[in-house]
Amino acid sequence: MNCPRNMTKEQMIAGLKAGRTLMMDRRDAPEFNDLLELQALGLVTSELVQFDEQSSALRWRWAGQLMTSEHQ
Repeated sequence: MNCPRNMTKEQMIAGLKAGRTLMMDRRDAPEFNDLLELQALGLVTSELVQFDEQSSALRWRWAGQLMTSEHQ
């Protein structure tokens, strides 16, 4: 089964910069590679969220947003 792209990289970045979080529960989502690239650059952070023994997702946030709120 092929997972379709839900948003462009630019839309993802704009939403994260605006303070939104992105939940991703599929490793084959096209956005996943974009997020890994942004994480390697230090622009986003991810957190593993476990719903139960069989379900988990990654919560992505803009790193600049987190740094700004921590220093206010």
